[in-house]
Amino acid sequence: MDYFFESWFSLVHQLQPRAVIFSDVGPDNRWIGDESSVDGSTCWSLFNRSAAKIGDTDLYKYDVSIRLDWFWHASEIPKSARTLLDLYNKSFSRNCLLLLNVPSNSSGLISAEDIQVLQEF
Repeated sequence: MDYFFESWFSLVHQLQPRAVIFSDVGPDNRWIGDESSVDGSTCWSLFNRSAAKIGDTDLYKYDVSIRLDWFWHASEIPKSARTLLDLYNKSFSRNCLLLLNVPSNSSGLISAEDIQVLQEF
């Protein structure tokens, strides 16, 4: 199956020049390798002088949900503020971006429990 990544990336950057594209193959940031936001003790940005242009970035991204899964389930509770702070500290101290998923509930709203944890965080 062909995915035409280069065409997609080109179109996104044409229509939204400041967009940051995340993909396993692609161009603006990199994945640390799991959705539990657990990387190695170091996650250094590699610098390729031959491909570098002014303004280029090569960033890793932690992606994790405030809850156990990416979608809201009434039976799940959000991660604690302490856990979120730990994820934040690990991501930024290891030179990574933190993408925190906060799913909407069955009413299309952010749950009061999640809001409370975010305020504590």
